[in-house]
Amino acid sequence: MPPDKVLQFTFDTWKVINLLDKRFLSFSIDTSQIYRGLRNPSLRDKSLRKRVKHLGGGYLRVGGTAADMLVFSPSLRVQQERSMPPDGGLCSNEQIKCGLLFSNNHIRLFSMSAEDWHDINDFCQNVGLKLLFDLNVLLRNREAWNFSNAEYLIDYSYAYQYDIDWQLGNEPNSFPHVFGVELPPKHLSDDFKTLKSLLERYSIYNKSKIIGPDVTNPSTKAKKGPGRYLNEFLENKPDISAVSWHHYYTGPNANLSMFLNVSLYNEFKENCRQYVNITKKNTPLKPIWITETGSAYGGGVKELSDTFVASFLWIDKLGVAAREGISLVVRQSLYRASYALLNSYSLLPNPDYWVSILYKKLVGRRVLDVTCDSCGISSALRVYGHCSKKSPRIVLYGVNLDNVPLGLSLPMNVTTTALLYSLTSPSLTSRLVKLNGYELYLTFTDSLPKFRPIVITLENPVLILPHSIFFLEVDMVVPACV
Repeated sequence: MPPDKVLQFTFDTWKVINLLDKRFLSFSIDTSQIYRGLRNPSLRDKSLRKRVKHLGGGYLRVGGTAADMLVFSPSLRVQQERSMPPDGGLCSNEQIKCGLLFSNNHIRLFSMSAEDWHDINDFCQNVGLKLLFDLNVLLRNREAWNFSNAEYLIDYSYAYQYDIDWQLGNEPNSFPHVFGVELPPKHLSDDFKTLKSLLERYSIYNKSKIIGPDVTNPSTKAKKGPGRYLNEFLENKPDISAVSWHHYYTGPNANLSMFLNVSLYNEFKENCRQYVNITKKNTPLKPIWITETGSAYGGGVKELSDTFVASFLWIDKLGVAAREGISLVVRQSLYRASYALLNSYSLLPNPDYWVSILYKKLVGRRVLDVTCDSCGISSALRVYGHCSKKSPRIVLYGVNLDNVPLGLSLPMNVTTTALLYSLTSPSLTSRLVKLNGYELYLTFTDSLPKFRPIVITLENPVLILPHSIFFLEVDMVVPACV
Protein backbone atom coordinates (compact mmCIF):
# COMPACT_ATOMS: atom_id res chain seq x y z
CA MET A 1 0.00 0.00 0.00
CA PRO A 2 1.94 3.08 -1.19
CA PRO A 3 1.31 6.40 0.58
CA ASP A 4 -1.01 8.84 -1.15
CA LYS A 5 1.29 11.68 -0.13
CA VAL A 6 4.63 11.96 1.68
CA LEU A 7 5.16 14.69 4.28
CA GLN A 8 8.59 15.78 5.50
CA PHE A 9 9.02 16.24 9.28
CA THR A 10 12.06 17.58 11.13
CA PHE A 11 12.86 18.17 14.80
CA ASP A 12 15.44 20.06 16.84
CA THR A 13 17.83 17.50 18.37
CA TRP A 14 19.14 19.93 20.99
CA LYS A 15 16.08 21.74 22.27
CA VAL A 16 13.42 20.75 24.82
CA ILE A 17 10.44 23.09 24.44
CA ASN A 18 8.45 21.88 27.47
CA LEU A 19 9.05 19.65 30.48
CA LEU A 20 5.86 17.90 31.54
CA ASP A 21 4.79 17.25 35.12
CA LYS A 22 5.63 13.71 36.24
CA ARG A 23 1.86 13.19 36.58
CA PHE A 24 1.14 14.69 33.14
CA LEU A 25 -1.49 12.11 32.15
CA SER A 26 -4.05 12.03 34.95
CA PHE A 27 -7.68 10.99 35.34
CA SER A 28 -10.88 11.89 37.14
CA ILE A 29 -13.99 10.62 38.84
CA ASP A 30 -16.80 13.16 38.71
CA THR A 31 -18.10 14.38 42.08
CA SER A 32 -21.56 13.41 40.87
CA GLN A 33 -20.54 9.80 41.52
CA ILE A 34 -20.43 10.58 45.24
CA TYR A 35 -24.00 11.82 44.88
CA ARG A 36 -24.83 8.45 43.34
CA GLY A 37 -23.29 6.65 46.31
CA LEU A 38 -20.04 5.55 44.60
CA ARG A 39 -21.79 2.46 43.31
CA ASN A 40 -21.99 0.77 39.92
CA PRO A 41 -19.08 0.33 40.11
CA SER A 42 -17.90 0.40 43.68
CA LEU A 43 -14.41 1.77 44.19
CA ARG A 44 -13.72 -1.49 46.03
CA ASP A 45 -14.36 -3.50 42.86
CA LYS A 46 -11.23 -5.61 42.28
CA SER A 47 -11.59 -5.60 38.51
CA LEU A 48 -11.93 -1.81 38.41
CA ARG A 49 -8.84 -1.43 40.55
CA LYS A 50 -6.75 -3.75 38.41
CA ARG A 51 -7.73 -1.95 35.22
CA VAL A 52 -7.08 1.51 36.63
CA LYS A 53 -3.78 0.42 38.18
CA HIS A 54 -2.38 0.08 34.65
CA LEU A 55 -2.91 3.85 34.35
CA GLY A 56 -1.16 4.69 37.64
CA GLY A 57 1.38 7.42 38.22
CA GLY A 58 -0.88 10.46 37.84
CA TYR A 59 -3.62 12.19 39.80
CA LEU A 60 -7.15 11.11 40.47
CA ARG A 61 -9.14 14.33 40.42
CA VAL A 62 -12.47 14.19 42.19
CA GLY A 63 -14.29 17.32 41.06
CA GLY A 64 -16.88 18.78 38.72
CA THR A 65 -20.05 20.86 38.89
CA ALA A 66 -21.31 18.78 41.82
CA ALA A 67 -18.23 19.71 43.88
CA ASP A 68 -19.89 23.04 44.69
CA MET A 69 -22.92 21.21 46.08
CA LEU A 70 -21.01 18.82 48.36
CA VAL A 71 -20.56 18.91 52.13
CA PHE A 72 -18.64 16.46 54.30
CA SER A 73 -20.88 14.70 56.81
CA PRO A 74 -19.02 11.72 58.32
CA SER A 75 -21.94 9.97 59.95
CA LEU A 76 -24.29 10.12 56.97
CA ARG A 77 -25.03 6.74 55.46
CA VAL A 78 -24.28 6.06 51.80
CA GLN A 79 -27.12 7.32 49.63
CA GLN A 80 -29.03 5.36 47.06
CA GLU A 81 -28.13 5.97 43.43
CA ARG A 82 -29.87 8.99 41.97
CA SER A 83 -29.60 10.97 38.79
CA MET A 84 -27.05 13.76 38.44
CA PRO A 85 -25.24 14.30 35.13
CA PRO A 86 -21.43 14.25 35.06
CA ASP A 87 -19.65 17.60 34.61
CA GLY A 88 -23.01 19.34 35.02
CA GLY A 89 -24.55 17.85 31.85
CA LEU A 90 -26.06 20.49 29.63
CA CYS A 91 -25.30 23.04 32.36
CA SER A 92 -21.82 23.07 30.82
CA ASN A 93 -23.31 25.05 27.93
CA GLU A 94 -23.41 28.72 28.88
CA GLN A 95 -26.28 29.28 26.48
CA ILE A 96 -28.57 26.98 28.48
CA LYS A 97 -30.19 28.02 31.75
CA CYS A 98 -29.42 25.31 34.27
CA GLY A 99 -31.84 23.81 36.77
CA LEU A 100 -29.63 22.99 39.74
CA LEU A 101 -31.55 25.30 42.09
CA PHE A 102 -34.41 24.77 44.47
CA SER A 103 -37.43 26.95 43.85
CA ASN A 104 -36.41 29.20 46.74
CA ASN A 105 -33.08 29.82 45.00
CA HIS A 106 -31.00 27.87 47.52
CA ILE A 107 -28.39 25.56 46.01
CA ARG A 108 -29.28 22.00 46.86
CA LEU A 109 -26.51 20.29 48.80
CA PHE A 110 -25.64 16.63 49.28
CA SER A 111 -23.33 14.86 51.69
CA MET A 112 -20.17 12.82 51.45
CA SER A 113 -19.86 10.30 54.28
CA ALA A 114 -16.73 9.11 56.03
CA GLU A 115 -17.22 5.79 54.26
CA ASP A 116 -17.16 7.56 50.89
CA TRP A 117 -14.02 9.45 51.85
CA HIS A 118 -12.19 6.35 52.99
CA ASP A 119 -13.18 4.53 49.78
CA ILE A 120 -11.82 7.36 47.63
CA ASN A 121 -8.50 7.56 49.45
CA ASP A 122 -8.07 3.79 49.67
CA PHE A 123 -8.77 3.53 45.93
CA CYS A 124 -6.07 6.13 45.18
CA GLN A 125 -3.50 4.36 47.33
CA ASN A 126 -4.34 0.99 45.76
CA VAL A 127 -4.13 2.05 42.10
CA GLY A 128 -1.15 4.42 42.39
CA LEU A 129 -2.89 7.74 41.82
CA LYS A 130 -2.58 10.82 44.01
CA LEU A 131 -5.85 12.46 45.07
CA LEU A 132 -6.66 15.96 43.82
CA PHE A 133 -9.86 16.96 45.60
CA ASP A 134 -12.16 19.84 44.71
CA LEU A 135 -13.65 21.69 47.72
CA ASN A 136 -16.99 23.51 47.73
CA VAL A 137 -16.41 27.25 47.33
CA LEU A 138 -20.14 28.15 47.38
CA LEU A 139 -20.40 27.63 51.12
CA ARG A 140 -20.13 31.33 51.89
CA ASN A 141 -20.55 34.09 54.45
CA ARG A 142 -21.52 36.84 52.01
CA GLU A 143 -18.30 37.80 50.20
CA ALA A 144 -16.03 35.33 52.01
CA TRP A 145 -15.69 31.58 51.75
CA ASN A 146 -17.06 29.69 54.76
CA PHE A 147 -14.27 27.17 55.23
CA SER A 148 -15.68 25.42 58.31
CA ASN A 149 -16.77 22.29 56.42
CA ALA A 150 -13.48 22.16 54.51
CA GLU A 151 -11.63 22.45 57.81
CA TYR A 152 -13.69 19.54 59.14
CA LEU A 153 -12.68 17.42 56.13
CA ILE A 154 -9.02 18.42 56.37
CA ASP A 155 -8.96 17.65 60.11
CA TYR A 156 -10.43 14.24 59.39
CA SER A 157 -7.97 13.61 56.55
CA TYR A 158 -5.03 14.64 58.74
CA ALA A 159 -6.02 12.06 61.34
CA TYR A 160 -5.60 9.35 58.68
CA GLN A 161 -2.57 11.01 57.06
CA TYR A 162 -4.15 10.99 53.61
CA ASP A 163 -1.92 12.42 50.88
CA ILE A 164 -3.99 15.06 49.03
CA ASP A 165 -3.61 18.11 46.81
CA TRP A 166 -6.52 20.53 46.66
CA GLN A 167 -8.80 22.60 44.44
CA LEU A 168 -11.43 25.17 45.38
CA GLY A 169 -14.50 25.55 43.19
CA ASN A 170 -15.31 24.33 39.69
CA GLU A 171 -15.76 26.61 36.68
CA PRO A 172 -16.48 29.76 38.74
CA ASN A 173 -17.03 31.91 35.65
CA SER A 174 -20.09 29.72 34.93
CA PHE A 175 -21.73 30.11 38.34
CA PRO A 176 -24.29 32.70 37.12
CA HIS A 177 -25.94 30.30 34.65
CA VAL A 178 -25.34 27.09 36.62
CA PHE A 179 -26.23 28.19 40.15
CA GLY A 180 -27.68 31.65 39.71
CA VAL A 181 -24.93 33.28 41.77
CA GLU A 182 -21.88 35.31 40.87
CA LEU A 183 -18.44 34.94 42.45
CA PRO A 184 -16.17 37.85 41.44
CA PRO A 185 -12.59 36.91 40.56
CA LYS A 186 -11.15 39.02 43.38
CA HIS A 187 -13.29 37.26 45.99
CA LEU A 188 -12.24 33.87 44.63
CA SER A 189 -8.59 34.94 44.78
CA ASP A 190 -9.06 35.85 48.43
CA ASP A 191 -10.69 32.47 49.03
CA PHE A 192 -7.59 30.71 47.71
CA LYS A 193 -5.46 32.72 50.13
CA THR A 194 -7.77 31.54 52.92
CA LEU A 195 -7.35 27.93 51.82
CA LYS A 196 -3.56 28.34 51.80
CA SER A 197 -3.63 29.73 55.36
CA LEU A 198 -5.87 26.85 56.44
CA LEU A 199 -3.59 24.17 54.99
CA GLU A 200 -0.51 25.74 56.58
CA ARG A 201 -1.81 24.65 59.99
CA TYR A 202 -1.20 21.00 59.13
CA SER A 203 2.26 19.48 58.85
CA ILE A 204 1.15 17.07 56.12
CA TYR A 205 -0.70 19.72 54.07
CA ASN A 206 1.40 22.85 54.47
CA LYS A 207 3.16 21.99 51.23
CA SER A 208 0.13 20.58 49.40
CA LYS A 209 -0.43 21.92 45.92
CA ILE A 210 -3.43 24.22 45.44
CA ILE A 211 -4.78 24.28 41.90
CA GLY A 212 -7.19 26.80 40.39
CA PRO A 213 -9.34 28.49 39.22
CA ASP A 214 -10.67 25.87 36.75
CA VAL A 215 -12.29 28.26 34.28
CA THR A 216 -14.00 26.93 31.15
CA ASN A 217 -12.88 27.01 27.49
CA PRO A 218 -11.94 30.41 26.10
CA SER A 219 -15.06 31.92 24.57
CA THR A 220 -15.91 34.88 22.40
CA LYS A 221 -19.66 34.52 23.03
CA ALA A 222 -19.85 35.23 26.76
CA LYS A 223 -20.04 38.93 27.69
CA LYS A 224 -17.22 38.82 30.22
CA GLY A 225 -15.66 35.58 29.08
CA PRO A 226 -13.61 32.98 30.97
CA GLY A 227 -10.37 34.55 29.70
CA ARG A 228 -11.22 37.86 31.35
CA TYR A 229 -12.23 36.03 34.54
CA LEU A 230 -8.89 34.19 34.60
CA ASN A 231 -6.95 37.40 34.01
CA GLU A 232 -8.68 39.26 36.86
CA PHE A 233 -8.27 36.26 39.15
CA LEU A 234 -4.51 36.12 38.52
CA GLU A 235 -4.11 39.90 38.83
CA ASN A 236 -5.14 39.54 42.49
CA LYS A 237 -2.20 37.20 43.19
CA PRO A 238 -3.96 34.11 44.59
CA ASP A 239 -1.97 31.48 46.48
CA ILE A 240 -1.97 28.71 43.87
CA SER A 241 0.59 26.16 42.71
CA ALA A 242 -0.70 25.88 39.14
CA VAL A 243 -3.18 27.72 36.92
CA SER A 244 -6.01 25.46 35.74
CA TRP A 245 -8.74 25.41 33.12
CA HIS A 246 -11.13 22.97 31.45
CA HIS A 247 -11.55 22.04 27.82
CA TYR A 248 -14.13 20.19 25.73
CA TYR A 249 -14.16 20.34 21.94
CA THR A 250 -17.92 20.34 21.57
CA GLY A 251 -21.22 19.28 23.15
CA PRO A 252 -23.26 16.06 23.27
CA ASN A 253 -25.04 16.80 19.98
CA ALA A 254 -21.91 16.66 17.81
CA ASN A 255 -21.73 14.30 14.82
CA LEU A 256 -19.04 12.14 13.23
CA SER A 257 -17.89 14.77 10.75
CA MET A 258 -17.11 17.18 13.60
CA PHE A 259 -14.80 14.59 15.19
CA LEU A 260 -12.79 14.63 11.94
CA ASN A 261 -12.88 18.40 11.36
CA VAL A 262 -9.30 19.70 11.42
CA SER A 263 -10.48 23.19 12.40
CA LEU A 264 -11.78 21.74 15.68
CA TYR A 265 -8.32 20.34 16.40
CA ASN A 266 -6.65 23.65 15.56
CA GLU A 267 -9.08 25.57 17.75
CA PHE A 268 -7.75 23.75 20.81
CA LYS A 269 -4.24 24.93 19.96
CA GLU A 270 -5.46 28.52 19.93
CA ASN A 271 -7.27 27.94 23.25
CA CYS A 272 -4.01 26.77 24.81
CA ARG A 273 -2.09 29.75 23.51
CA GLN A 274 -4.67 32.21 24.81
CA TYR A 275 -4.52 30.87 28.36
CA VAL A 276 -0.74 30.41 28.30
CA ASN A 277 -0.39 34.10 27.33
CA ILE A 278 -2.73 35.23 30.13
CA THR A 279 -0.85 33.12 32.66
CA LYS A 280 2.62 34.21 31.56
CA LYS A 281 1.59 37.86 31.72
CA ASN A 282 0.44 37.57 35.35
CA THR A 283 2.38 34.65 36.83
CA PRO A 284 5.18 33.73 34.41
CA LEU A 285 6.56 30.88 36.54
CA LYS A 286 3.30 29.06 37.28
CA PRO A 287 2.65 25.77 35.46
CA ILE A 288 -0.62 25.45 33.54
CA TRP A 289 -2.90 22.45 33.98
CA ILE A 290 -6.03 21.27 32.18
CA THR A 291 -7.90 19.70 35.09
CA GLU A 292 -10.96 18.45 33.20
CA THR A 293 -11.18 17.48 29.56
CA GLY A 294 -12.81 15.10 27.12
CA SER A 295 -14.19 15.01 23.61
CA ALA A 296 -17.56 16.62 24.44
CA TYR A 297 -19.09 18.08 27.61
CA GLY A 298 -22.22 16.72 29.21
CA GLY A 299 -20.92 13.15 29.34
CA GLY A 300 -19.80 13.03 25.71
CA VAL A 301 -21.55 12.03 22.49
CA LYS A 302 -23.29 8.65 22.57
CA GLU A 303 -21.84 6.12 20.12
CA LEU A 304 -18.95 8.49 19.31
CA SER A 305 -17.09 9.50 22.48
CA ASP A 306 -16.59 5.85 23.40
CA THR A 307 -15.43 4.76 19.94
CA PHE A 308 -12.21 4.82 17.94
CA VAL A 309 -12.80 8.17 16.27
CA ALA A 310 -12.77 9.92 19.66
CA SER A 311 -9.23 8.64 20.17
CA PHE A 312 -8.11 10.92 17.32
CA LEU A 313 -9.12 13.91 19.42
CA TRP A 314 -7.54 12.40 22.52
CA ILE A 315 -4.07 11.65 21.14
CA ASP A 316 -3.98 15.01 19.38
CA LYS A 317 -4.97 16.80 22.58
CA LEU A 318 -2.09 15.19 24.45
CA GLY A 319 0.31 16.24 21.70
CA VAL A 320 -0.95 19.81 21.37
CA ALA A 321 -1.13 20.37 25.13
CA ALA A 322 2.45 19.20 25.64
CA ARG A 323 3.74 21.26 22.73
CA GLU A 324 1.90 24.45 23.72
CA GLY A 325 3.16 24.59 27.31
CA ILE A 326 0.55 22.69 29.32
CA SER A 327 2.16 20.73 32.18
CA LEU A 328 -0.63 18.32 33.15
CA VAL A 329 -3.89 17.01 31.66
CA VAL A 330 -6.72 15.36 33.62
CA ARG A 331 -8.96 13.14 31.52
CA GLN A 332 -12.68 13.09 32.31
CA SER A 333 -13.33 10.30 33.28
CA LEU A 334 -12.32 6.81 34.38
CA TYR A 335 -15.85 5.46 34.25
CA ARG A 336 -19.46 6.59 33.71
CA ALA A 337 -20.78 8.45 30.67
CA SER A 338 -19.86 8.14 27.00
CA TYR A 339 -16.45 9.78 27.31
CA ALA A 340 -15.22 7.32 29.97
CA LEU A 341 -12.08 5.23 29.51
CA LEU A 342 -13.92 2.17 30.80
CA ASN A 343 -17.40 1.15 29.66
CA SER A 344 -19.98 2.28 32.21
CA TYR A 345 -21.54 -1.16 32.60
CA SER A 346 -19.00 -3.83 31.65
CA LEU A 347 -15.83 -1.89 32.61
CA LEU A 348 -14.32 -3.10 29.34
CA PRO A 349 -11.74 -0.69 27.91
CA ASN A 350 -12.91 1.91 25.41
CA PRO A 351 -10.37 2.89 22.71
CA ASP A 352 -9.06 5.90 24.67
CA TYR A 353 -7.97 3.47 27.41
CA TRP A 354 -5.53 1.77 25.03
CA VAL A 355 -4.22 5.09 23.72
CA SER A 356 -3.61 6.22 27.32
CA ILE A 357 -1.83 2.96 28.19
CA LEU A 358 0.54 3.21 25.23
CA TYR A 359 1.18 6.89 25.91
CA LYS A 360 2.08 6.05 29.51
CA LYS A 361 4.43 3.28 28.40
CA LEU A 362 6.25 5.09 25.61
CA VAL A 363 6.12 8.89 25.90
CA GLY A 364 8.48 10.77 28.20
CA ARG A 365 8.33 14.19 29.85
CA ARG A 366 10.69 16.12 27.55
CA VAL A 367 8.92 17.64 24.54
CA LEU A 368 10.70 18.17 21.23
CA ASP A 369 10.02 20.75 18.55
CA VAL A 370 8.65 18.77 15.59
CA THR A 371 7.90 20.77 12.43
CA CYS A 372 6.63 20.09 8.94
CA ASP A 373 7.33 22.62 6.18
CA SER A 374 5.15 20.77 3.68
CA CYS A 375 2.11 20.57 5.99
CA GLY A 376 -0.61 23.17 5.82
CA ILE A 377 -2.96 24.22 8.61
CA SER A 378 -5.47 21.66 7.35
CA SER A 379 -3.01 18.77 7.21
CA ALA A 380 -4.54 15.41 8.13
CA LEU A 381 -1.24 14.00 9.43
CA ARG A 382 -0.58 15.43 12.89
CA VAL A 383 2.74 14.50 14.51
CA TYR A 384 4.31 15.25 17.91
CA GLY A 385 7.67 14.32 19.40
CA HIS A 386 9.09 13.60 22.87
CA CYS A 387 12.03 11.87 24.41
CA SER A 388 11.21 8.24 25.10
CA LYS A 389 9.92 7.16 28.51
CA LYS A 390 12.67 4.67 29.36
CA SER A 391 15.63 5.49 27.14
CA PRO A 392 17.34 8.42 25.40
CA ARG A 393 15.52 7.57 22.18
CA ILE A 394 12.87 9.76 20.63
CA VAL A 395 9.18 8.94 20.26
CA LEU A 396 6.98 10.39 17.54
CA TYR A 397 3.23 9.93 17.81
CA GLY A 398 0.09 11.27 16.22
CA VAL A 399 -2.86 10.58 13.97
CA ASN A 400 -3.82 10.31 10.32
CA LEU A 401 -7.28 11.89 10.00
CA ASP A 402 -7.52 11.08 6.31
CA ASN A 403 -9.02 7.97 4.71
CA VAL A 404 -5.90 7.42 2.58
CA PRO A 405 -2.41 6.25 3.67
CA LEU A 406 0.17 8.96 4.22
CA GLY A 407 3.95 8.83 4.36
CA LEU A 408 5.98 10.27 7.24
CA SER A 409 9.51 11.13 6.12
CA LEU A 410 12.29 11.87 8.64
CA PRO A 411 15.80 13.26 8.03
CA MET A 412 17.70 10.24 9.35
CA ASN A 413 20.30 7.74 8.30
CA VAL A 414 18.76 5.03 6.12
CA THR A 415 20.06 2.36 8.50
CA THR A 416 18.16 3.79 11.48
CA THR A 417 15.50 1.45 12.83
CA ALA A 418 12.29 2.18 14.69
CA LEU A 419 9.50 0.38 16.53
CA LEU A 420 6.08 1.11 15.06
CA TYR A 421 2.87 0.77 17.06
CA SER A 422 -0.07 1.32 14.69
CA LEU A 423 -3.59 1.47 16.14
CA THR A 424 -6.52 0.83 13.83
CA SER A 425 -10.15 -0.24 14.08
CA PRO A 426 -12.66 -1.98 11.77
CA SER A 427 -14.64 1.27 11.64
CA LEU A 428 -14.48 4.78 13.05
CA THR A 429 -17.38 4.05 15.40
CA SER A 430 -16.12 0.68 16.63
CA ARG A 431 -14.90 0.09 20.18
CA LEU A 432 -12.47 -2.55 19.00
CA VAL A 433 -8.81 -1.53 18.67
CA LYS A 434 -6.08 -3.42 16.85
CA LEU A 435 -2.35 -2.97 17.38
CA ASN A 436 -0.47 -3.82 14.18
CA GLY A 437 -3.42 -5.95 13.14
CA TYR A 438 -3.96 -7.80 16.43
CA GLU A 439 -6.95 -7.06 18.66
CA LEU A 440 -6.20 -5.54 22.05
CA TYR A 441 -7.96 -6.98 25.08
CA LEU A 442 -7.36 -7.55 28.79
CA THR A 443 -6.66 -11.09 29.90
CA PHE A 444 -9.07 -12.98 32.15
CA THR A 445 -6.95 -11.81 35.12
CA ASP A 446 -7.23 -8.17 33.96
CA SER A 447 -3.58 -8.13 32.88
CA LEU A 448 -2.44 -6.15 29.86
CA PRO A 449 -1.64 -7.98 26.63
CA LYS A 450 1.83 -7.87 25.14
CA PHE A 451 2.25 -4.81 22.94
CA ARG A 452 4.21 -6.13 19.96
CA PRO A 453 5.65 -3.43 17.70
CA ILE A 454 6.82 -3.84 14.11
CA VAL A 455 10.54 -3.24 13.55
CA ILE A 456 11.07 -1.00 10.53
CA THR A 457 13.90 0.91 8.94
CA LEU A 458 13.65 4.56 8.01
CA GLU A 459 15.12 4.03 4.58
CA ASN A 460 11.70 4.85 3.15
CA PRO A 461 8.89 7.05 4.51
CA VAL A 462 6.92 5.43 7.34
CA LEU A 463 3.50 4.34 6.11
CA ILE A 464 0.76 5.79 8.33
CA LEU A 465 -2.45 3.89 7.66
CA PRO A 466 -5.77 5.64 6.89
CA HIS A 467 -7.69 6.72 10.00
CA SER A 468 -5.03 5.43 12.36
CA ILE A 469 -3.07 6.42 15.45
CA PHE A 470 0.63 5.66 15.69
CA PHE A 471 3.59 5.66 18.07
CA LEU A 472 7.06 5.46 16.52
CA GLU A 473 10.00 4.80 18.84
CA VAL A 474 13.12 5.72 16.85
CA ASP A 475 16.44 4.11 17.70
CA MET A 476 18.28 7.37 17.70
CA VAL A 477 19.94 9.16 20.62
CA VAL A 478 19.71 12.96 20.48
CA PRO A 479 21.37 15.47 22.85
CA ALA A 480 18.02 16.79 24.08
CA CYS A 481 17.18 13.35 25.46
CA VAL A 482 20.49 12.49 27.12
